[in-house]
Amino acid sequence: MAERPYKLFGAHERAAVAAALEARVAAWAAAWLPEAATPRIESAPASELEPRLAAAAGWSRHAAQNGESVALLVAEKDLQELAAVLCGCTDARRSRGGDGVSEIAGELAQTALRELALSLLDARAVSISQAGPDDAWVPHCAAYAAEIALGAARVGVVSSAAWTLRLLKEKLPRPQPARLSDRRSAIAAQTLRLQAVAGWAELDCGVVQALAVGNVIALETRIDRPMTLATMSGTALCGVRLGSLEGRRAVSVGAHP
Repeated sequence: MAERPYKLFGAHERAAVAAALEARVAAWAAAWLPEAATPRIESAPASELEPRLAAAAGWSRHAAQNGESVALLVAEKDLQELAAVLCGCTDARRSRGGDGVSEIAGELAQTALRELALSLLDARAVSISQAGPDDAWVPHCAAYAAEIALGAARVGVVSSAAWTLRLLKEKLPRPQPARLSDRRSAIAAQTLRLQAVAGWAELDCGVVQALAVGNVIALETRIDRPMTLATMSGTALCGVRLGSLEGRRAVSVGAHP
């Protein structure tokens, strides 16, 4: 998985994805199912429902133009049960000697399933293929799965990782970005220690050990000439002259050295 903006799957992440999935299924059910037919949903990260769903046959994958996809799993017997629920009766399978649903009921069930996929994807244009989910069973994948019960019918759903990650970005609170100060203001607020270098002198260790109070060390330069103002690391900034201000030693900033 190329992007993991959240730790998958904590309590908040599971609740956010489950709530979004349930809201989409509820909107679909309100448009397609009789009032008495209330869907029941069991959902979890795909890795947790893998033993139940991965080996099943009969998947159809619906892919949106944004790269997201959901795969639906409906066995033939569940398709018949779904047709019965949609028709509001229990005898929708009476055609062909009770071995299948009527042609109209079957088409109705297929159309309802396509609309379910569209509702989950928030999309209008999708491509449909008779294939299972691409990467849902890969360990640590962000794919989410659900099993929807509609009366006696069971519909399996597995999302792509991209679908789950989009929902997480939309549903979970985002941290407020740090306010960045103006670059000039930020630099101006920094503390910088400077030193004015009056001159240098090289002394032997023996001379240094023999120094006493009152001794005079001759510098290589005159202190009445411009000195260098530098950072503590030795980077020269500008020239200064030695002076005093309010009874304290000071330097007067001059031209760059």
